Amino acid sequence: MFGKPISELSLDDIKQLVGVTKEPEGQFVDYKQTLETSDEAKKELVKDISAFANAQGGHLIIGVEESEGVPVKICGTNKKVGRQQTEEWISGIISANTDPKILYEIKAIPYETDKTVLVIYIKSSMHKPHMATIGRRNSYYRRHLDISSAATHQEVKDMFAESQTSIEALNNFLTARNQFDERSKDFALTNNSKRLRNTNVRQDFPPICLISFTPARVNDLDIDPATGDLREWINTHTKEFSPIQRADLFQTHENEIDLYGITFPKHHYKDGMAVGIGRYIEFTNNGYIEAGFSEGLFTEVNTTEDGIRGRVMSLTSVVAYTQALINFANVYYPQIKYGDQVYLQLSFKNIINFALSGFDRRSREGHTGWAPAYEFFSNETPPTISNYNQFKVRHVFSPSNQNEPVPNDVVYDVANHISRAFGLSVVKCFDDQRTYDPNLLTHLHY
Repeated sequence: MFGKPISELSLDDIKQLVGVTKEPEGQFVDYKQTLETSDEAKKELVKDISAFANAQGGHLIIGVEESEGVPVKICGTNKKVGRQQTEEWISGIISANTDPKILYEIKAIPYETDKTVLVIYIKSSMHKPHMATIGRRNSYYRRHLDISSAATHQEVKDMFAESQTSIEALNNFLTARNQFDERSKDFALTNNSKRLRNTNVRQDFPPICLISFTPARVNDLDIDPATGDLREWINTHTKEFSPIQRADLFQTHENEIDLYGITFPKHHYKDGMAVGIGRYIEFTNNGYIEAGFSEGLFTEVNTTEDGIRGRVMSLTSVVAYTQALINFANVYYPQIKYGDQVYLQLSFKNIINFALSGFDRRSREGHTGWAPAYEFFSNETPPTISNYNQFKVRHVFSPSNQNEPVPNDVVYDVANHISRAFGLSVVKCFDDQRTYDPNLLTHLHY
């Protein structure tokens, strides 16, 4: 409707909508003069939000007066409900009274001293139907022209079928990339990951970590990351992603273009010839991103003074690079005009008998922090993965269009699952406040 991301909207856009375009209420837009807090008003709010999500999505604008469905005046609504900001209050109501949870964005645009205009953008969901659970009756709603009304039995069936089709398309794509079934012998083997080498680990098949991002609507995108403006954007957005701000997240001076996108590898060279790659990042035409690593995350260390060596994976390095890539994805997906959910997956392969390292050594209650794996004279047995040679960790997030550090809780959840695979009941690289020290990165940067 506005032709721009909701995060970029200003009061001038609302004035243009009311005074010039005068877009009437319909399938994709609805107006409310003010935000009311009665039980009936809460039901109506949840009903409208779920109806948009169950249809083609749309905008709910609060603080605009309409006449016969046409916006006529900006009036604004209160900035707070009690002590809460209105957008926080709305988020709480939606979260508590819809199932499954609904993906939406909300922008509070200041208007006069104590007023605001709220714009809520609800995306057409791939997890429909969403049930409104507020009140004594659970119901499904759907947007029909300019009203939100109860969905018919057939519409509910169709919505379930549509969601199943979207999920199957996603799973089929991940299957084609060998990232769906971690029990498969080909799991995590893609065209690029097969070329990974690690000169620091002596084993026949190198350890692999893939950090991938798959748009939930992976079949809906058609972009060209190899040429044009998007390629230029990628070339100029390789740095300043927390916590790896002092070095390139990836480098673009080497590249390989094919029918499906572009890959930026870091080659190994011997006698002037490329002999495999240590890491890479790939961008495909349907919005998929795959960063593959062997060197930088995995190495060998001395386990005794006699020179016996053990294999380790740096948990802090995995966490830091995952966090930096999420921060990159937060601005990449809005750049390609994609605003739905993204599936983050970490895929590990060939890591049987690796120990976990990269731990925080800060003091804890007067005692020394966790020692690195196999440190000399350490009495601690290092956590070692002995039950899995390959596994995956998945997390779903929504791009925020903000170049701000992703909350530590997100990467903590990822690290927690990795730690479980190594037999740990705690995430050793995090402290009690769920923060970690990025200075513990080892062999990560280009």
